[in-house]
Amino acid sequence: MVVGILEEDFRFPDWQRLTEPDLFMPVFLRTEPEDRGSYYLRAIGRLREGRSLENAREELATIAAGLALDFPETNARRTARVVPLKTIVLGNSPRRILTLLGATGFLLLLACANVGGLLLSRNAGRSVEMAVRVSLGAGRGRLLRLMLTESLTLALLGGGGGLLLAWAGSGLLSRLIPANLPRVSEAGIDGLVILVTLGAAFLTSLLAGVLPALATKTTGLRERLHEGSRTMTVSGSRGRLMGAMIVVQVALTFILADGAALMLQNLRQVTSTKELADPEEILLSHYIQPQDERETLFVQDPFQDRLLGRVRALPGVRAAGVTGRRPFESGWSANLLPEGVDYDPDVDVPATHIVPVSNGYFTAAGIDLIRGRDFLPEDTPFEGEGRIGVVVNQSFADGNWPGEDPIGKGIRANAADESWLDAVVVGVAEDVRQNGLESTPDRELYLPTFPSFLPSRWLAIRADGDPLALVPELRLTLAELDPHRPLTQVFTGSDLYQLLSNGRRVTTRLIGLFALLALGLLAAGTYGVMSFMVEQRTQELGIRVALGAQRTHLVWQVLRTGLTLSAVGIALGLVGLLGVSGVVQ
Repeated sequence: MVVGILEEDFRFPDWQRLTEPDLFMPVFLRTEPEDRGSYYLRAIGRLREGRSLENAREELATIAAGLALDFPETNARRTARVVPLKTIVLGNSPRRILTLLGATGFLLLLACANVGGLLLSRNAGRSVEMAVRVSLGAGRGRLLRLMLTESLTLALLGGGGGLLLAWAGSGLLSRLIPANLPRVSEAGIDGLVILVTLGAAFLTSLLAGVLPALATKTTGLRERLHEGSRTMTVSGSRGRLMGAMIVVQVALTFILADGAALMLQNLRQVTSTKELADPEEILLSHYIQPQDERETLFVQDPFQDRLLGRVRALPGVRAAGVTGRRPFESGWSANLLPEGVDYDPDVDVPATHIVPVSNGYFTAAGIDLIRGRDFLPEDTPFEGEGRIGVVVNQSFADGNWPGEDPIGKGIRANAADESWLDAVVVGVAEDVRQNGLESTPDRELYLPTFPSFLPSRWLAIRADGDPLALVPELRLTLAELDPHRPLTQVFTGSDLYQLLSNGRRVTTRLIGLFALLALGLLAAGTYGVMSFMVEQRTQELGIRVALGAQRTHLVWQVLRTGLTLSAVGIALGLVGLLGVSGVVQ
């Protein structure tokens, strides 16, 4: 029965969820749980008015200390952690945003240097014009107004054109950025964007356009006019300034291009490791298992057995299995003791991820078994005495039995008396990055049965052809077995890798786009400044030709100037890259 409807723009605060849930159900909690060592719930609270985050941390720390005294076996050496919801929702997005902001800053500096160099080149050739205006009675204030009017006009035209291009390209950007990134739908051109754009354009044009007017002297006009009539080269100070502009542009472009290359290399490292073999053949579909009210921790699931039997019989299905946790998703964890290690309340035991799976899951998901075997029916003794058979990952085996064969080793929960787990290792699986593609593998243990408190189920299917072609038959099969258990999420293994790498992929694409824009700006700016410098040397080059200089020698002189400036810019870019590489890492 529906008891409430949330607002349309509500977003569930879960940083590990790939899609938004459409239905919320009340959680079932036992009043007297048999096991206090399971940590699978996340609590969300709102601070009372007048209370700070530090107050909440102190109160929860006091509660945790009291629980540690009352339940030393399960709560000793454990505390409570308070994290702002903003931090959970955004995850590592702030770091990516800062990275993009830095890249945008580099591009903005490059654009400003580009425009400044072009304006300085243009105004450098107007010294005679300024001298003529002064000789005709124009004061410095009039020259300033003239230059300021021209600069402001350029600033308004350039800033307005940039905003129009940004508005026109916002649709393309929305298609480039995945919709599941935090608050991406709210991104757009607002007052702050307009203010920063016009401010940057105005400041650049003002500095590059008005400075020549300020440098204009009202004395020595005859000498300056006479000098302008015979000038063959750019004056030393102006030539050095325009050369410095080229150096700055080359350095900034080099940093952006190499930063983009580093991001691309890191993206390749993140996505190249495919723990799931041939992910394009894998279909992952999610459904909810009704919670069992029985007091036993592990219960049989006849529905799962029937579902797997029907799915494995479908045409094109090579293997199928069920898991309680999607690949690359953290969840239930517990402290476990390997065989030969006694319980000690003063020793901090590393947490181990617990993943319930069925027989056939490893084959379906493409997770290789390095040693041992897959699960058998006798690995799950629901009735009578017996040890449960488990599969551990390579990290668990290396951490507990380095250099030894873990097959046949025992594992139990970290407790003094009764243990909820008494298991024996029957297989070792390869490592899977439980906390996402950008994490390192942790210790992991696979159970052949599902605890009653975990309702989430993921069905993994390995198909011969397109796995999505199985979805209609799969929905029909699930509806025939139980119409109240529909599929809630469906995607392929390739889609999973794509979804999990979206954040880094978008960052890499945008920085790569910035690098391409930087190369375009560098080409335009360098061409403009160099063409002006060559034009100012027309008389000099003509005299050299008249005196017998070879054309190739003159071309090499010009190229040498440009190559020297580029070499200096690249050297500065290498120094800046040392800092950028640390930021990217």
